[in-house]
Formats: sequence, structure tokens, C-alpha cells
Amino acid sequence: MASAIPPQPADADIFEIFGRHVAALCLSIDDASGHRDLTCSGTLLDVEGQCFWLSAGHIVEEIAELLDSPGTTVTALIADIFSPGGSTHAIPFVLNRNELAFIHDTELKLDFGLIPIRDNYLRMLRSNGTEVLTKKNWQSQHTIEFHSYSLLGIPAQLAGATDSGGFRLGLTLVPITNVELVDAEGEAAGYHRLRGRISADMGSLESIKGMSGGPLLGFNHSDPPRYWVVGIQSTWLPQSKTIFACPLPLIGELAGTVWRQISQRNEEPTLDS
Repeated sequence: MASAIPPQPADADIFEIFGRHVAALCLSIDDASGHRDLTCSGTLLDVEGQCFWLSAGHIVEEIAELLDSPGTTVTALIADIFSPGGSTHAIPFVLNRNELAFIHDTELKLDFGLIPIRDNYLRMLRSNGTEVLTKKNWQSQHTIEFHSYSLLGIPAQLAGATDSGGFRLGLTLVPITNVELVDAEGEAAGYHRLRGRISADMGSLESIKGMSGGPLLGFNHSDPPRYWVVGIQSTWLPQSKTIFACPLPLIGELAGTVWRQISQRNEEPTLDS
């Protein structure tokens, strides 16, 4: 198992409370141009009894393209160092190209991807406190009043390989304001998505690049305060600091269909009946 640098004490509260929702997929890539590393934000999702690593569709699409590329070798690790009992040793993770499922459709405004988590991986992740999102998380979100939002993930700026062969991972929480469910910007076809704006100066964080696939958290400040994962980060517009996320209830509604198509036909999913 490769090592990962654990969270810093100053961020302990963030890791303790919200880190259980983040599982990072760390890729070591070797091809004709040399070696590079890629860290992908994601979370765990249960759909119809099957657990998946859930991220943005364009992230899983990129992984699929790497696996399809002749002469390219991809070695994967899954890291849960942010969970309450998370290990500093990332778990070697076998990627099966035929099992990668993703929808990345700019016209439909859909952007989510799924990679199945086998039972042996799931047992290790759960034993460390990593939480799996279930239907209970999203089925009643339409009845909840959300008072604030934050984006959780691993910016590329805070991720990378170490000299010892491990990975350096930094988790951050970015406040998001003016969050609303918007349609496909006047187009006839397309699904609703969440739109919001980064609310303040990001300080030393230069960009949220790398946070695609990270969970968008919605908070209710009533007593007791509560929070839900309401969406998965898709893309952002740096100049306006506008972000877009795929709503979790929509992902939960469509994920079963996407996965069944992959399982039955072993091809890229569509939403055609």
C-alpha cells in the first residue's frame, strides 16, 4: 500500500466532520510522454444495493480514455485518509474499463460517473469510517430549507506525489452562495442542475481545479444543525466564480439505469428507453 500524508492539525475539525464523505482516487500514469499523477475527488454512493465511487462524468470519462490509450499504464489507489479512522495507507484499486459508467453530456447538462466498489474494498473503507450515501440522503431533500452551502474536495493545488512514492492530499471546504436549481438555460432539452457562486476570496487557494466530483454540502442551521450532500461538482467559470453541480437526487434517480445498461450491454450509457 502506498502512503498518503495525513491531514494537518489546523484542519482537524473539517476532516473529522466532513472527511467521511470524500474518497480520493489517485492515479499514477505512465505513457510515451513520461510519468504524471492525477488525483480525483469523489464520494461513495449506494444504488440498489451496489456501492459506487461517484465523481463527475468528465472525470470518469478521462479515466476511461487513459485505460483505452495504447501504451498507457494506469495504477490506481483509493485513499480515505479524511475519514475519522482513515488510514495513511492508500488502498491499491483495480480499474476495470468495462465497468466504468459515465454520462458527460453538455446538452443534457448531465455530468456524473460511477465506478463499482467491490465488497473487499468497501469493507476496508467502511471500517475506517467512510460514509456511503444512500437513498435516505436525497429522497426528501425537496422538503428541506437550506441556509448555506459549501463545496468539499481536493484541489489540484493541494495534491500530488511525494518523493517517497506516496500522495500528498489536502482537503478544503469552499463556501458557496446564491445556490439555485436552474434549467438548461432556455434550451428545450436538458436536466436541471445546481448553480452557485464562490462567496469570498479563496485566499491562498488559486483555483478549485481538481474539486470536480467533490460533494456539494447543503446546511440547515436549525437546532440541531444538519447537513446533506446535495450535489456533485461538475464545472466552474473562473472569471465569475460560478460553479455548477449535478443534483444528488437526479443522480440517484438515473444511476440505476446507467449502471444496468453498462452491466447488460457493456457499452457507454444513454438515457434512451
